[in-house]
Amino acid sequence: MTNSQKRLARRIGWTMFNFGFIILMQASHYIIDKVYGQPIWALGVLLILTIAWFVMIGTQEKKQIDYIPNESESSNTNQPLSQVVEFKNSFDWWRLVGVITTLVLLYSIYYIFDTMRLDMSDYIILIVMFLSIAIVSLIFPMRNKYIIDGNVFIAQEYSFLKPMTEIRIPIAEIEHIRIQGIASGMLVLVVNGVERKLLCSMRIEEIATELYRRRWKQ
Repeated sequence: MTNSQKRLARRIGWTMFNFGFIILMQASHYIIDKVYGQPIWALGVLLILTIAWFVMIGTQEKKQIDYIPNESESSNTNQPLSQVVEFKNSFDWWRLVGVITTLVLLYSIYYIFDTMRLDMSDYIILIVMFLSIAIVSLIFPMRNKYIIDGNVFIAQEYSFLKPMTEIRIPIAEIEHIRIQGIASGMLVLVVNGVERKLLCSMRIEEIATELYRRRWKQ
């Protein structure tokens, strides 16, 4: 299994865990409120579980894993290295599917446990609003470009309205290559003790492999 396949498996597993935790939160609220008749306690438990959920999400998204290509990814190590290699980010379809599925699941669970009763028109408005935010956040990173030119790695990333400062990193100065987070995913380069976080969620393994080949497999 390649590193990209492992990351996809982690993303699927993490999404399923989130779905299960959402069900746990709503079921706990329903049982304490409706079965035992303790609405205040039910709200308190729901609040505690919600805070715990956000803490877990934050912890997981900050977690970093050192990148080392496996045999299939490094099988072309002996091939000549290209002088210039260019990578363009692409649309993160998996993240969009995760957002859509989460919205549908949230509404279904809220409806089943009777903790939220929205008219369909109100629900459609919420879906359009959240999807618009999600799509916009996924479109802008598509313009990001990453170039390996000889012994220099160049990152050209964009903010919402304008390009950010271009970063040029001598490959020989890269100390660690890491992957951070699961849902969004970032490539982290440690250069002279300083972390450089790059928003290239759809090209992480490709860029990391090329940098690894030039830094440690020359």
